[in-house]
Amino acid sequence: MGLTATLPRVHTCPECGNHDMRVQIVDGTAIHACGLCGARFGDRAAVEAVADAEEARQRGVAPSIRS
Repeated sequence: MGLTATLPRVHTCPECGNHDMRVQIVDGTAIHACGLCGARFGDRAAVEAVADAEEARQRGVAPSIRS
């Protein structure tokens, strides 16, 4: 079984109501992502870690460096 078996199924995006929900592996973490609006759902800590890593990259800082 793959990582998709570890996440509960999400049928509809809570943000926009779209039905195109996908499981994405981002930085080694499995999260749900809406195919329309891009909203991310799943384990709160995992979603926050992915958002923090993306913000670090946008600011030119390596994501593994934490203050």
